[in-house]
Amino acid sequence: AVDNDNDGLISKEEFLAESDLFLQGRPARIILVVGGPGSGKGLLSERLVKECAVVHISSGDLLREEVKANTYLGKQVEEIMKSGGLVSSAIMVALMQKKMKDHPGKRILLDGFPRSAQNAKDLVTLCGRPELALHLDCDDCILIERILARGKSSGRADDNIHTALQRIRTYHKSHQVTMDFLRDERVPIVELDCSATPDGVWEQLRAVGRLMRKAVGYNNNLMNGESKSKNLGDGMNYQKYQSTIERRRESVFVLDCVASFAILALVGFSWLEPVGEFPTGQ
Repeated sequence: AVDNDNDGLISKEEFLAESDLFLQGRPARIILVVGGPGSGKGLLSERLVKECAVVHISSGDLLREEVKANTYLGKQVEEIMKSGGLVSSAIMVALMQKKMKDHPGKRILLDGFPRSAQNAKDLVTLCGRPELALHLDCDDCILIERILARGKSSGRADDNIHTALQRIRTYHKSHQVTMDFLRDERVPIVELDCSATPDGVWEQLRAVGRLMRKAVGYNNNLMNGESKSKNLGDGMNYQKYQSTIERRRESVFVLDCVASFAILALVGFSWLEPVGEFPTGQ
């Protein structure tokens, strides 16, 4: 039924047309983590997984898993990765969707994807418009320094100066077009200065969360009833449990607040009342 031209193969077009049959459900919400090599996408994603219980899917990790398993696909992409090039959109979409279908209804972090306008178009075709894009941006010199530092311990074949330069060139070649496509699709984009430390980048997100707490209707008493009625069991400290609940509550609203802020920034703040002029400062 899927092989429309009866050639014994499923083409990319046939895959896209019958994606629901293959995937059996789409993730409800997708957040893109976009940035150059060495920008800290993986570190930020790990923090979001830990603090907000989201599912993290890294395009680079998926490819490295294929290479490590020595699959047919892995052999195809290994040389591309070593040279710093981009793997074809069709391959990336297939790998991403294979992974995402295991998490229907979950909030998905796509780390390092899309890397081209074609990636973005295929993603929108398959999964609809992403909820949000977190854009990690900093100077290329910082990216190179981080890649070389990481190469001392990572064991990755692409963590060297020659591949790093090529990866950054490839990134810039397609990055702006990709971001323009996301803007055209009305995907909210939050700009983060990733020249800061990982904790500094996280604090940027938390600052947005605190700013927009009221906009998403955050309620300090949201889980009080649950905390009091929960059976803690013998030996479990009630204050420790309540502290854990509070920390969890403080974290999970971050993504919702960031999304709300991005949407508000997209549509404008004309509905806000003026607060007066800021001092110029001589």
